[in-house]
Amino acid sequence: RPVSRAAEADVSRERFAVLVRNMHRGVPTTVLAVAIFGAGLHLKGPIGGFWPWAILTLAMVPAYFVGVLPLYRRWGAIDRFDKVNWLFIAYSSLFGGVWGLAGLLFFDTEPVRLLALTVMVLANITSIAIAAAAHLPSTRAFATALVLPFALRAASAGELITWLVAGAVLLVVGVALVYAQANHAALIDSIRMRFENGRLLRETRERLEQQTAT
Repeated sequence: RPVSRAAEADVSRERFAVLVRNMHRGVPTTVLAVAIFGAGLHLKGPIGGFWPWAILTLAMVPAYFVGVLPLYRRWGAIDRFDKVNWLFIAYSSLFGGVWGLAGLLFFDTEPVRLLALTVMVLANITSIAIAAAAHLPSTRAFATALVLPFALRAASAGELITWLVAGAVLLVVGVALVYAQANHAALIDSIRMRFENGRLLRETRERLEQQTAT
């Protein structure tokens, strides 16, 4: 059965609603994530530039609630999901970018700091692959902006350990994105099936009412 424009709008509305519910829970955890990441980096002493980076990263929390959320509600109310799509891609790119910036600013072959950076990247990837599975473009935008700076910096360090770290991170990211795509497909199929079942139920009721009337 051909999918109507109204049906696609229903699916888009629901998938973005799922994304927003997840972001409501996930975005505020940035405060805790920055604190833990900062503690890990500072185990080997002060590190220059951390506080300006931390302020920039924490600013992404109010940017979501004050900037992104009102625009989503405004455009979603008039079914402008094309704009909503690019809104979340842009925000995800920026959010991933500020975390990716840490991979450039704080990269260090010192084992503790290298571990802190690696854990930061993997934790972010795991979180986004789950939370943003309803909108794959956001997942990919965040992952690209986050991982590439760290992976390139690690690969260019010229040491075996950093090459291994870069390869391991890229492998995990690849696997996470594959699972995110599978979760996305399952979620969208579930949403479509729910609306299709609702449509069939309405049609059945209408036929029963017509038969009863006659």
